[in-house]
Amino acid sequence: MERVHPRKVVNVLMSDKQECFIEIISEVVHRAAGLNAKVVVVTPPTCDADDLFRTASRQKWNFGFLFLNNIDYGSGNRESRAIANDSIDFVMKMALVFEKPLFALHGLDEGLWYHVQLQEAGAAAVYRMPFALDEMAQAVKKCSGISDL
Repeated sequence: MERVHPRKVVNVLMSDKQECFIEIISEVVHRAAGLNAKVVVVTPPTCDADDLFRTASRQKWNFGFLFLNNIDYGSGNRESRAIANDSIDFVMKMALVFEKPLFALHGLDEGLWYHVQLQEAGAAAVYRMPFALDEMAQAVKKCSGISDL
């Protein structure tokens, strides 16, 4: 009798509910966890940072993918440097509270200091868009827990 393996379920928190981003991240997770994995995406009702935090608090998720420059932070300042500073603070808050792998994605032209600060704030990995799917899939694979799901 052939043994049936249960299907892996990977719950993913995403800050953005645009279909194109969901498809990209689902592909990354499938490359990391295997094609048989079921990817469940959780998104907040709006792009507001507080909504994202509340959603993260109320839902089950294994990994977070934050599209940092698409999040509306409390300062309301949409200048590149302000978004960078707000996003560093937000990643730190998320990392401290939830203690789960967070992947920081952005389109800002802030340079290496920004990547270093995001990693020091607790991001498992930082990617400037566009990024290589296989590279991110390897980073997801390295995070503890993907093989245990």
